[in-house]
Order: sequence, then C-alpha cells, then structure tokens
Amino acid sequence: MKNNKLISIIVPVYNVEKYLDEMIISVLNQTYSNFELIMVDDGSTDNSLKIMKKYKEIDKRIQVYSQENDGAPGKARNYGLEKSRGEYIYYLDADDYLPSKTLEILVKNYNKDVDLVIGRTIWTDGATNWYPLREKKLSYKKQIIDLNKCSYYTFEKLSYLCSGRLFKKEIIEKAKTIFPRKYSSQDTYFSVFYNLNCKKIKIITGEVYYRRERKDINNKSQVQIVTLKSIYGRVEVMKMIVEELLKRGYKNLAYYYANVGINSNFNRIKTKKFADFKDIFLNYFKFYSKLFNKKFLSTKILEREIRSQRKNKIRSYINLIEKMAKGKMKNIKKVMFISSVGGHLVQMLQLKDLFTNYKYVLVTEKTDITNDFHNKYKIEYLLYGSRQYLFSYVFKFTFNIFKSIFLFLKYRPQVIITTGAHTAVPMCYIGWLFRRKIIFIESFAKRTSPTLSGRLVYPIATTFIVQWETMKKYYSKAKYWGWIY
Repeated sequence: MKNNKLISIIVPVYNVEKYLDEMIISVLNQTYSNFELIMVDDGSTDNSLKIMKKYKEIDKRIQVYSQENDGAPGKARNYGLEKSRGEYIYYLDADDYLPSKTLEILVKNYNKDVDLVIGRTIWTDGATNWYPLREKKLSYKKQIIDLNKCSYYTFEKLSYLCSGRLFKKEIIEKAKTIFPRKYSSQDTYFSVFYNLNCKKIKIITGEVYYRRERKDINNKSQVQIVTLKSIYGRVEVMKMIVEELLKRGYKNLAYYYANVGINSNFNRIKTKKFADFKDIFLNYFKFYSKLFNKKFLSTKILEREIRSQRKNKIRSYINLIEKMAKGKMKNIKKVMFISSVGGHLVQMLQLKDLFTNYKYVLVTEKTDITNDFHNKYKIEYLLYGSRQYLFSYVFKFTFNIFKSIFLFLKYRPQVIITTGAHTAVPMCYIGWLFRRKIIFIESFAKRTSPTLSGRLVYPIATTFIVQWETMKKYYSKAKYWGWIY
C-alpha cells in the first residue's frame, strides 16, 4: 500500500534573504506533494519575512508565522511543531535546500517496524560538494540499526543533528522532547531523546539534504560560528542532555555523554586562543564532579594545561578521555565469583549487589541448596565433593580442574574473586597462569588460624583480604577491611 501521509516541513528563518528563494523552491519542486511548509520567522531584520509572505500567496501548502528573535532556532522549531498537522516531521534550515526526491525517498523507506529514516547529507559552498567526516562515520550503506543492541558510540553518531531525517510525530510526542531555547546544538538534545524512544532506525544511501557552508564571513550560519556565546551554548546543551539522561534513568549513557560529548566543543575552538574559553570548561569540570561525585577524567592536568594555553596537550588528554569513556560503556569488566558451598558461598553472596556491575558469572558446587540458583544468577556448577570420602573426592576434584579450565576459556574473566575453599583453588591458579587479577577473601570463620585454600592462594593473589586483624599474623601482606557481613 502506497504511503501518502502528510509531511510537515518546519523551517526556522532568520536573516537569510540571500538563500530563502532557493530553499522554498526546492521544497515546492518535491516529487512527493503531500506536505505542508511551515516557516517561522525569528525576528528577521532583512527581507526574509516579505519573501515568505510572497510565496504563501502562491501556494496554499505554505504557512508563515513570526516571533521575536530568540537567539537560536529552538523556539521557532517548537512553535512550528505546535502548528504542524503531519504524521511525519522534517526539519530544514532556511539557508539549506533539498534534492527534488527527498520526501519521496524518505517516505518510501518507512515501514511499521522503523521509527526513523536517515538519508545522506551533502555539504556545499555553492561550488563544491563534499561529505563531512561525521557523515562518513555513519557508514552510509542501507541498513537497519536496532537501538537495543547498538553501542553508545553508534547512538551518539545517530543523534547529533535533526536534518536529513524524517521523524514520526507520535514518537516526538511520546518522547516529550523539544528543542532547548537560546542555545546552539539544540538539535542534538532533540535527537538524543527522540532516538531513545525508537526501536529501529533505518539508514539509507539516498541523498536527501544539501547543507550550505556560507562564504559570506559577515553572515555565517550557526554551525560555522565559534564565539564565547556559541561555545557556552553548546556546553550548556550538553549539560542539559546529561542531566535529563540521569533524570530518565540512563546513568551509563549520561556518563558517556558527559565524557565524550563535550569533546566536540574542544574541537570547534581550532585556532582560537583556548585561554579565552577556559572559564566555560572549568565550569563544566565542576558541574561534572558534582553530578558524578568524582573528578572529571584528568581534571587537574586539564586545568593546568588550560591555564598555560597549551591546546595541543589538552587535545591529547581529551582524546584519552574519549577512549576511556567508550571503553567504560562498551567493555564492562568480566568478573568470575567462585566459592565452595556452605559458609563460603554465604559470604560470597554478600557481594551479590556487585554482580550486575560487571559481566559476571557465579561458579559454585551443585547441591540441593544451589540447584535453583539459575533462576537468580548467571551460574555455572562444579561437582560437590567431601574430603571425608577420599576416593570419590579425588575423582571429583580432578574433574573440577578440567571443568575449571573449560569455564575459564568460556568466560575469560579479567578478575577472579573467591571466598574459598578447595573448589576455587584450581581456578585461581588457572587465572594466575593467564595473568588475571586474583582477589581472595579469607573466611570470616578463621580468626586465629589460616585455611588450607588461603595458604595455597596467598602467594599468587593480587589482593588478599582478611576479615580479622589477627590474621595478618599469617598473611603479612594482606588487607584488613573489616567484615564482609
């Protein structure tokens, strides 16, 4: 069935008389004709409003509204959305223009399983066309991205602007997302919270947008401007994104944006004197420290370098921050928690609140008590054996050694944490051979004498913890941090 739904094209307009005719004509020449063009004048002081009214008289699909200047296109876009009647929303800047098949291409690629269609943007200065680096990073091949499975890096690249995209109005309303007023980069805020309400996003190879880089140095676009005001606005929007993500329960994504998202604002400064902008970023570091209760990565070094105006040094640290933030989001540590049953397992389960902070697996012996643990934890079982029955114990212990090797290779933990006893010893030595971190917690029951498993693991443990200070008599390099209970 042919998709012929109404598309609302929303255009904020401010002092673009030089480019306005080309933009409007490119819309009116669309091969897909079921659209309304909503233009909101943001207090222009040139002939922009007069030009818009001229076209309104020619084509009844055009609506024109006017408001006082708000300093950025956010308010005008929000007003245009209020006035829109379409099921689809398309945002267009007044100094840009469209290929004739833009709407046709985008609508054709929508289906019931897709919540957003993204086409390709071409940058132009009127004489030369090119694809910017960010467009290349989206890897423009026809594909559908599952938002429940994509990395934060991919999500960020999908969410930095709103042009060249066909949105569903129902999702905009569901997401309760608007454009922040008065600041640059408000389209990033809008896109982030729209995309969080999508299940699948479709990327297509079709060219659907011409973004203009103005040659007129006295009339640059918002994208080209690098001033104290513009950088301040971009940083403020990033702070708004981080705070709203935390408010909506996306803690890890907020942490990612707090570290990585700020990076683009450092890049924009380019040849400008970095010291002119230092107060903006120092203020951001304080915001970050307060919000996450920790120092911004490399904050002290960054502050020192900002004051000394050594921008190249700063860039190296910002690049490091970006790598660290990505690593934290995408490469959560793999941790194996292993212990025998009984009191050892009871003590291990005191750490259960830590399990979900990692890619974890719990390893213990299979008994009637632990048989249903698979309903609560990600778990693997070893054979239960008692040293009272020596013959069967030797057989089961040998079996557990081979199974421990199998489990280690299956999960490849970076850290092994154990509360003992004999069941855990082979795994600790396997981990040690592969240079993994071994954390051994000596039994709470042992106050005046060491356990056999403790004596065996102590020489290879990265960290050895005792629960009674008296036990440091036997383990001189052990850490005493109190009880596990």
